[in-house]
Amino acid sequence: MPLPNQQAARPTLTKEMLNALTSPEEKKQQLGEHLYARVAVHDGVLAGRIVGMILDAYTEDQILANLNDENLLKTSISQATQTIKDHEAQTAGGAAGAQ
Repeated sequence: MPLPNQQAARPTLTKEMLNALTSPEEKKQQLGEHLYARVAVHDGVLAGRIVGMILDAYTEDQILANLNDENLLKTSISQATQTIKDHEAQTAGGAAGAQ
């Protein structure tokens, strides 16, 4: 019996499966769902933001590569997390300087 915070295992998303989808919205939805399930394991708090960044910045092939290579995924998550932290530090610094 799976633990409450565990998601059911998804089959690996392949290029063929992705190409079978007719609309770009369906492809993006499937990529996002598969990506979120994997990213949430590493960072449940920032998972939505990280997935959004990856979906906006990466090609379908790059996303599929991340889904199939754990080390590549960890690198992408780390880069996105650092970008978020840098942005938050800039925003907080700008807000503090404006007072």
